[in-house]
Amino acid sequence: MVEELWSRRILPLASRVVVAWTVTLACGAGLSGCHRAASSNADLVYVMAKNAWLRDRVAPVSSKTAPVSNGDKLKLLDRDRRFLKVQTLDGKIGWIEEHSVIDQPTYDAFQRLGSEHAKDPVVATGVVRDELFAHLSPGRDTERYFLLPEGDKLQLLERASIRKLTPEETYRQQQHKAAEAREGAAADRLMELIQKGKGPTPKGPIELGKEPAPPSAPDNAFVPAPVAVDPNAPPPTYEDWWLVRDSHGRVGWLLARRLDVDVPDEVVRYAEGQRIVGAYLLAKIQDAASPFPDHEAPEYVMVLSPYQDGLPYAYSRVRLLVWNGRKHRYEGGLRMNDVVGYLPVTVGHEVLDAKGQQVPTFTLKLGAAGAIPALDPDTGRFIPVPTVSIKYRLDGETVRRVDQATVAMPKLASSASAEAERRKAERAAKRHHR
Repeated sequence: MVEELWSRRILPLASRVVVAWTVTLACGAGLSGCHRAASSNADLVYVMAKNAWLRDRVAPVSSKTAPVSNGDKLKLLDRDRRFLKVQTLDGKIGWIEEHSVIDQPTYDAFQRLGSEHAKDPVVATGVVRDELFAHLSPGRDTERYFLLPEGDKLQLLERASIRKLTPEETYRQQQHKAAEAREGAAADRLMELIQKGKGPTPKGPIELGKEPAPPSAPDNAFVPAPVAVDPNAPPPTYEDWWLVRDSHGRVGWLLARRLDVDVPDEVVRYAEGQRIVGAYLLAKIQDAASPFPDHEAPEYVMVLSPYQDGLPYAYSRVRLLVWNGRKHRYEGGLRMNDVVGYLPVTVGHEVLDAKGQQVPTFTLKLGAAGAIPALDPDTGRFIPVPTVSIKYRLDGETVRRVDQATVAMPKLASSASAEAERRKAERAAKRHHR
């Protein structure tokens, strides 16, 4: 533990001292690459802040040189502690705070994320409730970049659930970040003094391109005490995140509570106190007495779940809303409760009989009997379980399974049983810690 703490906190500072002296000696010898202004076009940064101003100098009193906005590309010229000297595409130069931009590797990671999920199926559509930054991975402290405006339409691709930090864990994380910021500032200041010839000199010769030998940890190095596990602590809470694609094809992760699933107004009243995960249009029925402007009543299949983050499945209820042309109202054509459902729900029109007439169909992906749904603790995604696909057809106001005449209804997993198993596992874990 002592050696790890020493190498993690003290050695980086010592290494930066050696690097600073290496750069100083290299520049004194007339080697190339000594000035940041002579760097290649690969030294680029991208504006992450919504709006910012470039300043003519790093000082309490400075003048604005150029405005920049989210997504702007800037050429990196120099660094001064937590500030960057940059140049816009039209040649204007100024300083900007480092936390207002992302570097090229982070930008490339966002580009790769978009390429990897460019052809993912859309499981639902949504709308941003207010301005929101897209993240590279689920989590409030992960890298973020492009800003989505309020009301922006989104395609929802995948859900993940991340464990929410307790107040104590949040405090420790903030203290850790503050300590790292102080260490970084001290190292930057030390490098600045060394480059000016005012800092300490390293012992022994400096060999270019060679890492310095790690110093041994002193006997009085501070070692943090391990944190005891509290067996009476409440179960962890989770936050849901959605992988989304916007109208420009950009892909990123958004906090689920900051967006709304795009649900037609006519079906909201049938949610039965549940959260509507998706509502999918099957058909439109002509009815001159219907309240719809075009006198066409839409029919939907809906999937719902409890208002709870961290569920190990996408939905637990299925509702089919068919239009009764005689009574001019919706009626429930199919009701499924206590299922373990996964997205996507596939809808379409198919020819399934000798008449050659297309009928609306939808396919549900449900957990098979014995499946135990769970979340991957590292990624927050669903752990694959055995599933069955059940296809239904809609004939007017009648709904039936496509193969019900030849195949028996498969046995399905129960979402209530899955919740009971999860609670049982939590109680067993607490007993184990005792």
